[in-house]
Amino acid sequence: MNKQRKKEVLEMMESILSQNHLYIVDCQGLTANQAHQLRAMLYKENIGCRVIPNTLLRILFQGTDREQLSETLKKTSMVLMTKENPSIPARVLQKFHKATKLKVPEIKGAFAYGEIFIGIDQLNPLAKLKSKEELIGEIINILQAPMQQILGGLQSEVGKIHRLLKTIASE
Repeated sequence: MNKQRKKEVLEMMESILSQNHLYIVDCQGLTANQAHQLRAMLYKENIGCRVIPNTLLRILFQGTDREQLSETLKKTSMVLMTKENPSIPARVLQKFHKATKLKVPEIKGAFAYGEIFIGIDQLNPLAKLKSKEELIGEIINILQAPMQQILGGLQSEVGKIHRLLKTIASE
């Protein structure tokens, strides 16, 4: 391997480690047309997609918080990467499964929000993960609920007092 190629591989490895959320999927069994269709769907959602040798991935994950993903590296591995919402790759995979009526690609493992998810059965839970913005919105709503109840109670009392004063004034 020449120096330029080594530099490219190192840059690719650094870009993979810099991603917040990773999916390892088994893409074996996809035709070229199906793989192209999947890549197009991933590209539309701004999700990086690379087929990387398992040996290189094992070296890449060694000594990191993603090391548990090494046990999933069998057969052909496609890595899906995103810095944004970790549920988007899972949703794209679900859409692809519905559109093609295939069970492939299968999810082997994922790293999302600092947690490891291993196994095919993790696709639905990963698809239900909320983005950072959705979580912040829910927290704000939870924090606002008691204040909204207090304000609602005060407004209803003000309305009662207003109606009472109107009744007194009309008599």
